Amino acid sequence: MVNKHSVYIGISPSKDSLRIGELRTHLYTYAFGRRNNLPVYIKCDDTNPDSRSQYQIETLIDEMKIFGIEFTESELTYWNNSIIYQSKNTKIYERSLKILNNLGVLSEYNELISLDFIKATNLIGNFDDFGGDILRRSIKFDLKNTGYKYIPLYSLSEKRFFFHLPCVVDEHLMNTLISINGEDKIALMPIHNTIRSLLNFEMIKYLHLPLLLMPDSSMRVKGEKYSVKFFLKQYSVDRLTNYLLKSGYRSYNDKTTNLNDFIVNFNFESINKKSGQFDVDKI
Repeated sequence: MVNKHSVYIGISPSKDSLRIGELRTHLYTYAFGRRNNLPVYIKCDDTNPDSRSQYQIETLIDEMKIFGIEFTESELTYWNNSIIYQSKNTKIYERSLKILNNLGVLSEYNELISLDFIKATNLIGNFDDFGGDILRRSIKFDLKNTGYKYIPLYSLSEKRFFFHLPCVVDEHLMNTLISINGEDKIALMPIHNTIRSLLNFEMIKYLHLPLLLMPDSSMRVKGEKYSVKFFLKQYSVDRLTNYLLKSGYRSYNDKTTNLNDFIVNFNFESINKKSGQFDVDKI
């Protein structure tokens, strides 16, 4: 576990270019970290890795650098002289899975090892120190009434972990102060905090950012036509940066900005709570 509190950027090696919505989340995470003098780490979400993982991650890091997201040497070597690659941390996740098994909160069915959420919440009860969302302070969960029953953690047939347990363990290893994600991850808070409580990890805070949505739907932007690589063929870095920073923030209106100025003036309370449609005419 690293010593200093941090924030982090999670990236997946499954593509060779970030989607513009992902880039906006990373820009806000980076601004939050730099404004609050926190290390900004990277973790590679490659629980189902292939041989391209490291090359793809380096490509995505280079892409972020184009937009001013630059990492220090210590931020790129915080975990065994590298970043966290989930594919290389399986032994650590296995130890956490064993702890959960010893607590009697796991269930095995159809080649899946799952968290029995009802058993888990009966064991820990409704705890007061639940963390919480620093932007959406009104969010509350009654752990007894989430509707969750079984949360898949590990596939016996594929011999790999699913998202939840590695995410919680990684956040503990990185000494994460605030987990910054899109608002589509809000529903995961009770799952992750329950796992965190069972493993006796310190509770963390959350910051759930608004999503950048498709122009004609309520789905987040996705696909190659919304990749950073695609838009860089049509627009300058400055114009894209200006649009992405302002599109989820309340304090800029028509005034142009750059990442350095945004960091100096950054206040998470000025982030929009509501997701909005991508508007190419505003770039």
